[in-house]
Amino acid sequence: MKTLFARLFVLSLLIGISFTSSATIDETKKEEKSANAVTCSLQGKIMDELTGEALAGVKVKVCGTDLVTYTDFEGNFTYENLAPGKYNLETSFISYEQTTLKNIDLNPEKDHTLKVTISPVAE
Repeated sequence: MKTLFARLFVLSLLIGISFTSSATIDETKKEEKSANAVTCSLQGKIMDELTGEALAGVKVKVCGTDLVTYTDFEGNFTYENLAPGKYNLETSFISYEQTTLKNIDLNPEKDHTLKVTISPVAE
């Protein structure tokens, strides 16, 4: 009876080790895939259409996502780690017309720097 329990114990131990090593291998494969994933960055500068002045605090949203950023004091914005593909960007700023930039094609072989001018709201 003792040998039966000992054999069952050893068998369950071996099965447990097998599942643990299999899970570790799967996690390693997932980490390798994410490390090799190709991403793009997108940067730009937003300026007043009439004066050419850089605009700080402009909201820049990637349409269809929760990704939002704001321009810095020089009017610059940056998005990192975007998957290659086509994107629409929406800009909004108080006293300025809302603007949508359509079909921005991101791929890892191109520089993705935008110069955007937005118009003040007509009075």
